[in-house]
Amino acid sequence: AYWSFDATTNDLYATYNGTLSNGATYSNITYFGYGYNLLLNNSLNQSFIISSPFFNLSYTSFTIEAWIYAYSLSGDNAIFSQCQCTTCKHQCLYMIIRNSKMYMSFTLDDVIGITSLSINTWYHIAYVYDYSSQTQIIYLQGNVDGIKTSSGPYKGQNGSIIIGSSYLSSSSFNG
Repeated sequence: AYWSFDATTNDLYATYNGTLSNGATYSNITYFGYGYNLLLNNSLNQSFIISSPFFNLSYTSFTIEAWIYAYSLSGDNAIFSQCQCTTCKHQCLYMIIRNSKMYMSFTLDDVIGITSLSINTWYHIAYVYDYSSQTQIIYLQGNVDGIKTSSGPYKGQNGSIIIGSSYLSSSSFNG
């Protein structure tokens, strides 16, 4: 799936279309200088939700990537999540900024970046899970920023994708 957020909630292939939640909007202030992006206000718990069809990331390799620009970085700043069970190991996938560092987890199976992010700065972030080698890798600006081996697979078999919020945190993304 690919969501451009270019003033649309549809994905490029019109399969995993979503909806804006709690008044989320678009902004035309972008890294590339044209188009639009998703604009979220954490005090309103704004997000983008893809409920159906289920986007299956379990027992497979995958990459999640985004361009982000944070207005604040206090607490947890949720970027992406999908959860079947918030207390079950490997059944809740989430990508957040915690303590100003990239943080990715399958619930109790975490990888943490080493670089502290700054506000009002564009970052290209990516998270890769390699199922065959059971390796989690965080990339920041195209460079490896965190790596963990011997990470069991994500096992979530249902759950909506939420961009900008997380099932495990009351704090959403602000930017």
